[in-house]
Amino acid sequence: MNKAELARKLNMKYTTLCARIQRGIPLEDVILTEVRNKSLGEVYDHLGNRYDTLADMCRVYHINRRTYEKRLESGMSVEEVLTNPINHKSGPIKVTTDHAGNEFKSIKAKCQYYHISYNRYLARTRSGWTEEEALTTPIGHRRIC
Repeated sequence: MNKAELARKLNMKYTTLCARIQRGIPLEDVILTEVRNKSLGEVYDHLGNRYDTLADMCRVYHINRRTYEKRLESGMSVEEVLTNPINHKSGPIKVTTDHAGNEFKSIKAKCQYYHISYNRYLARTRSGWTEEEALTTPIGHRRIC
């Protein structure tokens, strides 16, 4: 049986099958994982723990079911799917710091802390203001060169 036939038999995309094999996942693991995940009833994680449904397993690993499915389709192993951190639309959550070393979840959160609008902060920093000047200069004041 060739890869295309195997993919059809497993009800898996051919590209997914090839991607998993290229990533070094043994063919046996690819087949067993797919059969487990597609079967009605029980589902197994990479550690062999059994779950009644895929939704139950995803809840335990704090991952959205759609994210789980998309990651599997991309060729990730079940372990990678379940243990890699979730990336948000803009990528991984990044922490930003201010001039004093305080950490914020985002630039917008930093601006809120300093009671300055995000757009004003961007305009000031694009105009060459230092971060400290942009954040701490009261609105209506001009930068002294």
